[in-house]
Amino acid sequence: MEAIAEAHSIGVVHRDLKPGNLFLSKGPDGSDFVKVLDFGISKATDPQNASGESSLTQTSAVMGSPFYMSPEQMLSARNVSAASDIWAIGVILHQLITGTLPFAAATPEKVCSRVLNGSPTLLRDVNPNLPAGLEQVVARCLQRRPQNRFANVTDLAIKLIEFAPEHSRRSLTFISDCIDPSESAASTVEVKMPVQVDVPDSPTVVY
Repeated sequence: MEAIAEAHSIGVVHRDLKPGNLFLSKGPDGSDFVKVLDFGISKATDPQNASGESSLTQTSAVMGSPFYMSPEQMLSARNVSAASDIWAIGVILHQLITGTLPFAAATPEKVCSRVLNGSPTLLRDVNPNLPAGLEQVVARCLQRRPQNRFANVTDLAIKLIEFAPEHSRRSLTFISDCIDPSESAASTVEVKMPVQVDVPDSPTVVY
């Protein structure tokens, strides 16, 4: 999530976050970190553009990987924001924790229908032994209305830190330095945590 916080801080939304674009690497000191790849369909928000859209995204085209796409992204590429990446992070977290997808279906069309009209499978529907608080964090990422998700990745990281190892607090600090937490989240902690990935890829589609 450090890379996404840094991207969001300069107005870039990835739009295609999925396990296949997250690579586990090692830093010069031997520490593990996750490298975010393929910003090929990212959206750059121009702060001088009142509409908040770049010329590349002023279209009704839908781009991304259906299993990880937010409802607003399925409807139109021009509607994406940082909230769309937070949705994708929620899907990835669900998959990492349970080994399943929250909106699993037999075809891309049925996946889209479930995302737009249905409800996600909750963490504890798959594994009742998981903490209720963790289930709530992931479920909030997957709220259909963008405004009902976390305000930013810093707020999400603050909520995740309770379930993360102690060393993840270094990541929280980096994330909060990139993006200030919202007022309600700021009273809870400081900010951040990386995503570990070892799951199958999903193809990028444009339709």
